[in-house]
Amino acid sequence: MAFVYHQQQGAGQPLVLIHGFCETHQIWEGLLPDLARDFKVLCPDLPGFGQSEPFSSAFTLDEVADAMLQWLHSTVQQPAVVIGHSLGGYVAMAMAVKEAKAFAGVGLFHSTATADTEEKKENRNKTIDFVKQHGVPAFVDVFVPGLFHQKNNPNIHRVHQLALNTRLETLVGYTVAMRERPSRESWLQSFRNNFLIVAGDQDPVIPIHLLKRQSNLAPKSTFFELPDVGHMGMFEAPEKAIQSIRSFTFTAFADAQG
Repeated sequence: MAFVYHQQQGAGQPLVLIHGFCETHQIWEGLLPDLARDFKVLCPDLPGFGQSEPFSSAFTLDEVADAMLQWLHSTVQQPAVVIGHSLGGYVAMAMAVKEAKAFAGVGLFHSTATADTEEKKENRNKTIDFVKQHGVPAFVDVFVPGLFHQKNNPNIHRVHQLALNTRLETLVGYTVAMRERPSRESWLQSFRNNFLIVAGDQDPVIPIHLLKRQSNLAPKSTFFELPDVGHMGMFEAPEKAIQSIRSFTFTAFADAQG
């Protein structure tokens, strides 16, 4: 098992927050103190990001999910709520597809259950070519500001600095893995525990109208809209992000206990 680093704060029922593409556990640090008053909050680095070990060869998101499930079972001994940002949401769903009983609830934070469209796949290919030709910093310079609706948000620089530390092999590997991921919409219709979608109404990556439609697929779904927010609600609307995660997590654990 590859080493998976995580930061942990608080006590009680486990809440797992998984970061997105070219990020680390540090994106959740502004939310941690508030959420840790009610839950044991675990923020891991996905394999290859931050302080976690990378894969030694090409990988799929299912293999990422396997690694994260091994980490989860070695860390907590009860069902958790898992919420993932963007790429982290893809991983969270892949984990729940494999072991639904391990989760009292699953949440997508600016993420989607759909697979890449053909246009999106072509954009992934362009990203790979660009990064191989120009390097990680040139990609990050364009990528990170585009995630924010609030172009004067002071956290753009912080996220940019985090993203600059991404290994080229990790960036390329996850781009391929995201390109090849399957749709989870049929699974979403069959998932019987609580499901959350948090969406920014100005998200340039995942249009909110698509997420509203997905929310109707899950039998026990909660939809939370963040006004004037792009793809980075933890920085663009931290108080509302905390509120959405806290209320959902309380409900998910209460329902799971019956």
